[in-house]
Amino acid sequence: MPLQPEPQALLKRMLSMPFTHEGKTLPREYIGRITNPRDHTEPVVRVDGVESIRDVTITSYDGGTFTARLYTPEGAGPFPIHVYFHGGGWIVGSAYDDRTDMLSQRRCAQAQSTVLNVDYRLAPEFPFPTGVEDCYKSVLWVQEHAAEIGGDAERISVGGASAGGNLAAAVSVMAQDRQGPKLILQLLEIAELDCTKSTYMWRYGSPNYDVTRKDDLLGVDMYLANPRDRVHPYASPMMAPDLSNVAPVYALSAEFDPRRDSVEMYAARIQDAGGEAVTHTMLGHIHGSNMLIDNWEPARQWQVEANAALRHANRSSGGRVFDDFDPEHDSTR
Repeated sequence: MPLQPEPQALLKRMLSMPFTHEGKTLPREYIGRITNPRDHTEPVVRVDGVESIRDVTITSYDGGTFTARLYTPEGAGPFPIHVYFHGGGWIVGSAYDDRTDMLSQRRCAQAQSTVLNVDYRLAPEFPFPTGVEDCYKSVLWVQEHAAEIGGDAERISVGGASAGGNLAAAVSVMAQDRQGPKLILQLLEIAELDCTKSTYMWRYGSPNYDVTRKDDLLGVDMYLANPRDRVHPYASPMMAPDLSNVAPVYALSAEFDPRRDSVEMYAARIQDAGGEAVTHTMLGHIHGSNMLIDNWEPARQWQVEANAALRHANRSSGGRVFDDFDPEHDSTR
């Protein structure tokens, strides 16, 4: 479908941003980080249905630490646990910005889940695999501390948007490879699962895409210090040699997003291996319009569907999770 005025305006704003800073070509997101450093802020608004919000510190695989924000819903637990990873191309973003905080609060309330919103360490200061190892460690942390945080260690899911979706899928592959926690869901939104950017949509771009392949690889190269890591399964989960025992997938992608190809290929490979993977292309969306456009009904519908899919997975009693899930019906309940 044609782009509506709201995503058109967002696309225009994105494409007008510079790619140079002090004469050096950089990803535009990173230029924003240079000019507006990330900050640790307290929630501005508390969403109804959220009982408590607190920050925790987690020690990672290398002895370094990172923080995360923990949200607990109202009611009696133990609650399912959802571990969320923010976007930003692995080089920008924060668990504490207003949009990520509000998304996490709504997910906590609408899906009746304890949510851990992870502020993993960023590249280029902390290149691959630091960020993804932090994310995997956060899943181990919630499993170990489930009783303490009012959570259910048998019902842990992961999710994320954009680079966060990449990290959620990578963590799912790591949990399979390392015999880690048995995750109930990977909830992927506008995820990039192929750091080679070699899919058809990247190679034959559209004027309605937010960025070109060449420009997007600027961020990849800041995340992956070694170009050979572009095909590493924890950087490009689509390329994992074995996907036979990863968690079920529910993935939402934007119609005008070149990253959509890699999500559909990842889902197809999981299905071919006997697993469960559902993809839903949201028409009229560009990369980021699900989060960056205020008061736009399709963006609201996107978040409602994502939270409904998580709520449905939380209530599943085993077997195939989404055979009886109707996004239009279940999202209204």
